[in-house]
Amino acid sequence: MASASGSRAAEADVRPGGARAGETQAARREIAELVAGMNRAIDTWDGPAYVAPLAKSRSMIFLGSDVTELSLGYDAIAPDILESFARARAGGRGGSAYAHGEVRTGATSDGSVGWWVQSMTYRFERDGERREHPFRISGFALRGADGWKIALAHAALPVDADLLRRLERPGDPPEAIPDPAAGDGPMEGKRSRAAVAVEKSLRELVRELAARYNRHDKRGWSDLFAADPDVQVIGVGPSAIREGPPDESLPFALAPFGREGARFESDSVVVRVLTTLDKSPDVGWWYESGRLVTRTAGSRRRSASKANPAATSVLPVRSTGGALRVNGAWRILQWHVDVPVPNDSTVSFSRRAGR
Repeated sequence: MASASGSRAAEADVRPGGARAGETQAARREIAELVAGMNRAIDTWDGPAYVAPLAKSRSMIFLGSDVTELSLGYDAIAPDILESFARARAGGRGGSAYAHGEVRTGATSDGSVGWWVQSMTYRFERDGERREHPFRISGFALRGADGWKIALAHAALPVDADLLRRLERPGDPPEAIPDPAAGDGPMEGKRSRAAVAVEKSLRELVRELAARYNRHDKRGWSDLFAADPDVQVIGVGPSAIREGPPDESLPFALAPFGREGARFESDSVVVRVLTTLDKSPDVGWWYESGRLVTRTAGSRRRSASKANPAATSVLPVRSTGGALRVNGAWRILQWHVDVPVPNDSTVSFSRRAGR
C-alpha cells in the first residue's frame, strides 16, 4: 500500500500532455463555470443553487473562516447554508455582498479531478459605515456521471503581518485546541480492508507533510507535491497563492512558517478517499487542525514558558488539501493553510470600503 514517502521521479506525471491536454483545459473551463455559477448564487442569495454542486455525501468537507466552522457531510453543510442565504434574502445581512475576484483553476490530465482558488472582497454595513475585508475560498471537485461535485471547500480570511500579531497568543500551547472534528468516525458504509488501507496511507501523507516541515527537510517537503503546473499552494497572507510545483523555499517563505524555532503541532486530521481499489489513481482530500508554536532561544522545554511566557507563542492553524495517488505514491495537487479569524473579530479587522 502507498507510503507518504517516495521519489518524485518514480511517479507518473499528473499531466502527461499529448492527447489528454484538451481534457485538462476543458475541465479547467468547467470548474471556472462551476465557480461562476456559485458566485451568481451568492449575488442573489440563492441557497438551492449554491448547494447544488456540493457532493451529497458524508465525505464532503466544508471549512469556514471561524475556528468553529467545520462541517462534515452534506447533511450537516446544506441546511446551514440554506438558512444563512434565506436570512440574507430577507435583509438580515445588512446589505452585505461579495466582490468576486480572479479564479485560478487546475485539473488532472484525464479531466476527472479539478480544483480552484478565488480571491474576493466581502463588503458590509456596520453602524452606518460601509466596511470590507478580503476573503478567499478554495475547492476540490470530482467529476461524476451527473457532472462536477465539490468534495472539499475551504473559506478563509487572508491574514497580514499585523493581524497575525493580534491573533497570536503568548505562553504555553494548550493540550488541545477545541476542534469540531474530534471524534470523527469512518466514512459511511461497509469498506474493504484495501479501502481502509488507502485511507490510512493518505493520513500518513498528511503526517509526513508536517514532519518534513518540522525537521526543515525542504526538498522532502516539496517532493510531496505533484510535478504539475496546476498545483496550488495557498498560504495565510493576502498574496500568498503559488501555482506550480513548490520549490524548496516553501513553506518557509510563507508567513508565519518561516519563523525561526517554529513547529507545527497537529490536533486533528480528517481524511476522505475515493478509491477504485483495483487500479490507480485514487483521490483523497483532508482537513487538519493544529497550532504553530514558536519558541525563542532558551525555551527548550515546554515548562520554560511557564517561567517566561514570552518565550513561546501560539497561532491556531488549519489546512485542507487534495491529492492523487499514482503508481503507489500520493502527490498533493492543492494545499490551503489558514489562521482562523473569530467571527466576532472581523469588524475590527476590516477597513472602510473603498480604501
